Amino acid sequence: MTLGPRPVDMSRSAQAGALPDRRTALLSAGLELSRRAQDAASMEDLSYLLTNDLRAVVEFDRSFLLTHVDGSSRVAAMGNQPLVEKKSKFFEELNLLAGRVKGLGKPLLLAKEQDIEGITADLLDPEIKKAVMAFLDFSGATGIFIVPLKSDNEVLAHLVFEFLDGRMPDQAAVMSLINVAPFFGSAFAKRWVLSRSTRLVPLTRASSWKRRYLVDRRLATLKLAVGIAGILLAVLFLLPIPFNVGGEAEVVPRHRHVAFCQVEGIVQEILVEEGSRVEKGRVVAVLDPTELTHKITMARRELDLWRNEAKILQRASFENNAKLAESHLSILKFKRAQAELDFLEWQQQFLRIKAPADGVVVTKQVQTLVGKKFTAGEPFCEIGTPGDLCAEIYVPEDRMAYVEKGQEAGLYLNGDPLRRYALKVTDLAPKAEAIARLGNVYRVRGVFSGDAPRFSVGQKGTGSIDAGTKSLWFIVTQRVGARWNEFAQGLW
Repeated sequence: MTLGPRPVDMSRSAQAGALPDRRTALLSAGLELSRRAQDAASMEDLSYLLTNDLRAVVEFDRSFLLTHVDGSSRVAAMGNQPLVEKKSKFFEELNLLAGRVKGLGKPLLLAKEQDIEGITADLLDPEIKKAVMAFLDFSGATGIFIVPLKSDNEVLAHLVFEFLDGRMPDQAAVMSLINVAPFFGSAFAKRWVLSRSTRLVPLTRASSWKRRYLVDRRLATLKLAVGIAGILLAVLFLLPIPFNVGGEAEVVPRHRHVAFCQVEGIVQEILVEEGSRVEKGRVVAVLDPTELTHKITMARRELDLWRNEAKILQRASFENNAKLAESHLSILKFKRAQAELDFLEWQQQFLRIKAPADGVVVTKQVQTLVGKKFTAGEPFCEIGTPGDLCAEIYVPEDRMAYVEKGQEAGLYLNGDPLRRYALKVTDLAPKAEAIARLGNVYRVRGVFSGDAPRFSVGQKGTGSIDAGTKSLWFIVTQRVGARWNEFAQGLW
């Protein structure tokens, strides 16, 4: 324990008489508060108790709770404040203090007016001492008491108490709070775990074991009934059948190239449309040159201005030497203007957006981008490679759970519905998207096995993914369950 270096002003006679009774009363109050902390209904209730009700043990002026969980150190609560004001300078300083005292594993009692330079590094880390004294200088407090809250020898939080007007707690109050601090640490750890795993909350209630006994008995009866029903269903539906999932499919390019805007500007003209074939280097769109032309005109005028000024000052320098320095300055400004003009004229070549590779424009409704302002580096359109195609299958979200990478699949085009083109699943979309007529679907991409057929981008068809074999009962209940969910959603 790092307590120091303030001595407690108590006489031997007082220690022999009143001190034992006071220690007993303070310890009793601390144990009562620790019991209330264990029974706290939420983290907010526990934080309020730790920053307000502990006045029954230690008389303080201000109190704070600094937590070190979830990978960060921060201010969790302040005394007499239901909400923490996060925009104040006081909050920023407390957050800095929280990060510095994270490694403080022993109680710390410091008085600002005393000389603490004599505290050696083996008693108190110099960085922690510096941070605490800096905070005291900011807050104006005359003393501070920091108590770590631990669980399994890990510091989870710190209680910080400030004292004003030169008063400090006596030894009995300090020792009483230190003795009950482990109980507060245990309560903090318990409440923090329960706030992260709400399913564990019923286990902390006394009546949960009775309910669990009844639930176990009911589960045993239910398992017996389910077992009998399972045997009957296995007899009725013993023969497994292939289980396929899928939906509407479309032929898309496997790799796409992006034509970027290399300078900022407004699209003036678009020279391609969705499905257009382009060659590498072909101009697909032109940006409005008005703004850039205006900048070049202004830059040329500025260049002429500095050129003329430099010439005038050079002539005047023959009569006045002071004009020579001004002429050099004008020459430097002329060079800067020349560099800016060169840069603007260099940008003119990027007003034309060019195709980065041979392919087909796959961006939908690309013609509607006329008049839109693009920033430098923003993608304008996508170009797909026609010879490198794959298929995207739109799988409904109620069947997506049975799709995995590496599964075999097939594509049946609308133009040739009886022919199956073999696919292999390679990519699964991370989230569903809403498509008209189809509802919420996931995009499942599959590459063609062997040589890719000669298709065109955008051809439609039906995709079927082999998800193994399932019983007829499973297939029927899965479909019925999906339809019931849709019906139930309409009821709400």
